[in-house]
Amino acid sequence: EEPFDPIYIAGLASGGLADRTGAIHVGDRLLAINGSSLRGKPLSEAIAMLQNSGDTVTLKISRPRDSGVHSEELGREDWLGRFAPAIPSVDSAVESWDSSAS
Repeated sequence: EEPFDPIYIAGLASGGLADRTGAIHVGDRLLAINGSSLRGKPLSEAIAMLQNSGDTVTLKISRPRDSGVHSEELGREDWLGRFAPAIPSVDSAVESWDSSAS
């Protein structure tokens, strides 16, 4: 675990909120948690931040430019080069899902 290695979403809980809403995808890069940048932070610190975030968490993610390309199909260097700048927040999709449940 290196502090400057990027952190990517490797899997989602089947049927979980992110899976149902499409707000997060496998291959997305995690940039910040609750407004705190993950730049220079190791995976263990990101995990601790998520575990201590309480009931609500805000994630800033970057999505691959070509979301149809899977990391297994490309070499690591090619796959990492396909990331676009951060996309706008998808909080509204999650909020919309939460409000429909009540």
